[in-house]
Amino acid sequence: MTKDLEETLSTLDGAHREMVVRMKSCFAPAPAFAVRRRLHCGALAAAALVAVAACGIAASLWRGQSPASPHPSAFRLASVGDAAAVAEILRTQNADGSWQTDFLTRQNARLLASVDSPAASLARRRALRNLRVRGIAEL
Repeated sequence: MTKDLEETLSTLDGAHREMVVRMKSCFAPAPAFAVRRRLHCGALAAAALVAVAACGIAASLWRGQSPASPHPSAFRLASVGDAAAVAEILRTQNADGSWQTDFLTRQNARLLASVDSPAASLARRRALRNLRVRGIAEL
């Protein structure tokens, strides 16, 4: 602070002087215990973030392909494209011709176009009808 400003501040009354002291203390270096507390809180936050990420990874692995389930998740069935995946796609189609989401419906309809079977053809037509009725006609 400049000498002129310090002289002006010294002439202030008690309430203003207290406010100036508080404002100057905001820019003073933090005591060592406060720095350690901030580091401790940062370490706890980082540990919590790692724990949440680990739980997310474990959940995604658990929902994917497990030894008890012979099929991959519904979102990967069309990319697998083998006979077992096609059978699972046909089995999981809803009565209205859709699957869980619009994305899955489009993806599965694309795959069923390449499968040469009456059941796959019927399932594809039902999926296309569902998409068309809902205004999502393009594949």
